[in-house]
Amino acid sequence: MPTSDDACYVRFDGSLLDDGDFCDAGLLNRALGNLNHLADQASQNRIKWVVPSAAQDKGRQVDPDLTRVAGSYFAASGAGICVNWRSPEFDLHVRETGNTYGCRVRLFTKSSHASYFSTFAVALVPKRSTVAEEIVADGVNVATGSPQAATAYWWEDLSPLIYLDASMAGWARESVSTVDTIGGEERGASWLRVSLAVVSKVSNVGAAALLGGVELTEYLEP
Repeated sequence: MPTSDDACYVRFDGSLLDDGDFCDAGLLNRALGNLNHLADQASQNRIKWVVPSAAQDKGRQVDPDLTRVAGSYFAASGAGICVNWRSPEFDLHVRETGNTYGCRVRLFTKSSHASYFSTFAVALVPKRSTVAEEIVADGVNVATGSPQAATAYWWEDLSPLIYLDASMAGWARESVSTVDTIGGEERGASWLRVSLAVVSKVSNVGAAALLGGVELTEYLEP
């Protein structure tokens, strides 16, 4: 939930803050509200996972569970794709439209071969869905890209913000019991649960798609 009074970023003519211009209380409050909003945008970190430094010397490769997603356009020669990493479930804020706020993803990646590139895809997976279903559907909750470097780096050239639309958010909701008053009775509440999955493939079987870190930031855009 944004902490600014207007619950959004308010744009105004920059000249209003030039030297010598009068700044009234309303304008000052808006400026402070914008600072609060920008701080919100920078602080909603949902995932921050990095391979320990000792493992980075061995190629920054996670220990994939070798789960295969069959029948996906993402598969090479029908062999399926590797689920490199999947986060625990977490919550996202929901907008008045029913969609969740967008999320930016950064990956720490490399290809094990200088001449072959790795392709990664990330997906926000609702509670009652699977990685395979979301990757195949290739909706607004999925982003793909192909870093072409044999040196590991933080790569963020994915498509724009990923999010759950209203339908996906429905699949992410789970009913839980809660008590909202001291000594009160338990009652049901709806809780949104989603996880982030990272999958990959390579342009040639002589290479491996190496993943060493994942960051996910919920972005409360203006």
